[in-house]
Amino acid sequence: MKLENLEKQAIHWFENGNLAKIEELMKRRETILASNERLTSFIAKWEKEDAVLASNQLFTTI
Repeated sequence: MKLENLEKQAIHWFENGNLAKIEELMKRRETILASNERLTSFIAKWEKEDAVLASNQLFTTI
């Protein structure tokens, strides 16, 4: 959703010839994408650790 908004703003600033604003939006886009990637990695790691913990608990209760 944030990226869609940035795209709309970029079009607006392109139509108005404001390259500085477009550059600012590009930097924000890169920040958002990097944050999404770190969050995805964190979630994948957490889910993997949670699955291992659940598996270990299953075998210790049997």
